[in-house]
Amino acid sequence: MAGLIGDETNKFSLPEAPASGEEESFVGRSSHGSTNHSLHNPTSQSFDFQLPSGNSDASRNSTIHMSAAALRSMKATNALDLAKNQHWLSERGARLARDVKRNGRDALDDAGKLVLALVLMFLGILAEDVVIDTAQAGGACSNADGFLTKPRIFFEVKGSIAKKRIDRIQGPNARPQFTLSSLRFGRTWWYELVIIGRERNPKDWTNVAEYAACGFWIGIVSRRRCEEALKKLGKTQEQIDSEVYTLAVSPWTVDNPPARRGNWLSPCIEWIPLSKLLNDPQGQTWLKNRQGLD
Repeated sequence: MAGLIGDETNKFSLPEAPASGEEESFVGRSSHGSTNHSLHNPTSQSFDFQLPSGNSDASRNSTIHMSAAALRSMKATNALDLAKNQHWLSERGARLARDVKRNGRDALDDAGKLVLALVLMFLGILAEDVVIDTAQAGGACSNADGFLTKPRIFFEVKGSIAKKRIDRIQGPNARPQFTLSSLRFGRTWWYELVIIGRERNPKDWTNVAEYAACGFWIGIVSRRRCEEALKKLGKTQEQIDSEVYTLAVSPWTVDNPPARRGNWLSPCIEWIPLSKLLNDPQGQTWLKNRQGLD
């Protein structure tokens, strides 16, 4: 099974990319079958990365070349490595505490990416296997926010605070509503979208234990499911690639759906509260087995 957590030892392990000609899976596919490209190995060779199918860029050039230098740049800006430096982490936490309430752009970016990095570190996931780019835009991961080194796919991270209760859809099974801003498909490289939603801001952004108390959620959805949902609404691939989407999504599960499913994206996303992910082995199994989304 594919997922961010690969085995019962909590060591990050992802499957090899599908062989050429196989149907694309949740974790995407690469143009090579080998998975020996560790960011901690300075002799890592370059490789070609296959762009998401249906992407505007892919119609002209289906692959891009990832050099060994690019891999080294990813390591140098990887939040999972940088967060091991207490001074760096304290500075980032102070900026979040100061600037999130002011809607500072860099702080809002970290409200998704730094939180995800610290959660993955808490779960024992290795920096050599997952990259979270600390640059606000145009960093080592180009137009994406992170990179999984073994299946060689990019991912997007969106952080969002819940709408105020007065602005939410009401009902007996009401859930928090998180606004996703500027979701793009055209000219982007991501294969999966990771949503970090929060009901309240923590006092200490570097303390993972506070995330559960502040009502943090994680949602994951593949690009393919997003595009399939839009096509069911009558959108063409050209329209999907040219439009920018801003919408509110709500956590819901098959076992306990909300009174209203909301927009086209909410039913596609698989959600889990971080309290369960961090404290319940079943929650970690959920993350590991999320390939079932596709």
